[in-house]
Amino acid sequence: MNSECVWRHAVVNLEIEPITGQLSSKIFYLNKDGHAQEYAVKAGLRGSNYVSFTNATGSAKDDMTTAVQLVPNFGGQSTIYYSGFLFHQTYDRDHSISPVIMCRNNLHQETDLSNKGIFNDNVAEKLYTIWNDGFKVSIQNIFPRA
Repeated sequence: MNSECVWRHAVVNLEIEPITGQLSSKIFYLNKDGHAQEYAVKAGLRGSNYVSFTNATGSAKDDMTTAVQLVPNFGGQSTIYYSGFLFHQTYDRDHSISPVIMCRNNLHQETDLSNKGIFNDNVAEKLYTIWNDGFKVSIQNIFPRA
């Protein structure tokens, strides 16, 4: 956002759709103006990989491209969190690949959204370390010779 690297967070409660194997949810992120923006999530598992497609809804529907999230080896290991990637377009209209952490519980208590859902630098560094440690496990499963 504004050419600045930031960590954002959202709570995703996936529900099973009547279509076999498809999951869906709605999530809310604060937009660049600080207002809650709703997004629709469609997801599923392909082998042990979690894949989701996220689109803005309502008035921002035509404003944003589809974001694609990939979390390799999702549920394949007994772990507290899973590291993956988000392929998306930023508010600055740049195409980006961003780190993603999925977990059952909050990794940090600092989830105050008063600052547009952005974590401070200390928490962001901890999150990056957690993601990087999980990524090392994920990358070995994707590229065994890496």
